[in-house]
Amino acid sequence: MVFTFSLFKNDIDNFSNEDYYKNNENFTDFYCFLDFYKDIINDDNKKPVFIQSTKNKKNNSNIQNSKGYKYFKINREQEENNNKKGWCIKNFIKDDEKNIVFIKTTLNKISDESYEVISNELLNEIYKMDYDESMFEILTHEIINKCIYEYKYRKLYINLCSKLWNDIDFHKKIFFVEKDEDNKYFYVNKNTGESSDKLFNSVESLYTYIFVNNNFKKYFVNNLKNIIYGFDNTYFITDELTEEEVSKKKKYYLGIFDIVNVLFVEKYITIDVINILIVKLLHLNDVFENIQSLEYEALYNIVKLMNNTVFNFNYYSIFYKEIINYCKQIFELNNLSKRNLFFLSEIIELLNKFINYDSIQSSKKAWVNNDNKKLVKDNFKNNNFKACKEIICKSNDNDKESIINSLLLLIIEQKNISSDTIKFLNELNVKDVEKEFYILCNNINDILLDIPNANIKFIKLFNELNITKKNNILLMLENISDDDYSDDE
Repeated sequence: MVFTFSLFKNDIDNFSNEDYYKNNENFTDFYCFLDFYKDIINDDNKKPVFIQSTKNKKNNSNIQNSKGYKYFKINREQEENNNKKGWCIKNFIKDDEKNIVFIKTTLNKISDESYEVISNELLNEIYKMDYDESMFEILTHEIINKCIYEYKYRKLYINLCSKLWNDIDFHKKIFFVEKDEDNKYFYVNKNTGESSDKLFNSVESLYTYIFVNNNFKKYFVNNLKNIIYGFDNTYFITDELTEEEVSKKKKYYLGIFDIVNVLFVEKYITIDVINILIVKLLHLNDVFENIQSLEYEALYNIVKLMNNTVFNFNYYSIFYKEIINYCKQIFELNNLSKRNLFFLSEIIELLNKFINYDSIQSSKKAWVNNDNKKLVKDNFKNNNFKACKEIICKSNDNDKESIINSLLLLIIEQKNISSDTIKFLNELNVKDVEKEFYILCNNINDILLDIPNANIKFIKLFNELNITKKNNILLMLENISDDDYSDDE
């Protein structure tokens, strides 16, 4: 018989799956099970035997009232009297595992829509727990894993971390607080029982010390650092691994660096941490080993992300120039794969993009007065305007401009601008304030990325200051829409 398409189509049209199943001995057991299961369903409708069905079973005894039959319910009190407790997660999970189970299951519920509700619920429940520093380990482990394998929501997980490491109440419970014979306070490690060497005059100062020196953020970032420094050449040996195992390793490795990238973009860590990673990935601080393909890819991801930020990298131009020259040497002296050549060439090109060697000196101007900047900011936050004014007046012109610039940014970040702040600014040199005000306004596009409604706050501040000049900057601020600078992600 000659096989034709019409014959094939005819066979398909007349095919009977019922006949096929019944004539195939492999499906005999299947039909027996199907008939048996139908009998179970029919019996369950008449006399429920499944546990879930008993909640809808009507009690046909003499227990009747005017409203009709009552639904059968389990008598919990009677069970407790008979020492029979209902099913509960606490009955089969050890005490030291309950926190892990709760945190893990709660993190699984986080999404863009549920984040606020779920994160607050998680924090409220954590505050009720009796925990110690091991809570840092639990949270770090679970959140790192969620960031890697649920990367869509990693910004939300990192934001949850920031809620915790900025909350002093969360840190108060990690140690016991004791008092000695001289009415001095000290803290005791809940795990080891070791007491602190440092004594404190008040409980508040003790808690502040714990908050600063034993902060969850420090633990979280150090944990990431230890993981990264734990990646040695043995990690990249994949000869005996399956394709799935190699893929999993790659996802974990790159995921760790992506978490650090998110921390930098969200301004939880400084550029110095990123620079240390660059040195680590290029093996500049250890005995030279061949740079692995995953290391090139991780470095490429870091530099690509740096190139998409508004951070001013000019201060580090000399460092990045050395990195570029080193990458060029690798490019020329090593026989790299096409994939690695791509990553390396892209890294060189991206680094070149945000380095402007001609502006190194002008960039240094913004960094030479860090100490004075910090002093002014600290005094300003404590409403010590007199001390602020003295430091600014004694500073040289370059430092004075930079301090006022950073101070204006700090003021714009506040929810409300007080009358005392306006008075303080008006007591400064009008020309200095006016000059820095206009410089900031000209960079409003970048500022809006970090400070929502910055244009509106600038306008309010502009109208309160003793600035008489009016120009197109005010008109520009008024025409800016916040929607133009909303976060698409």
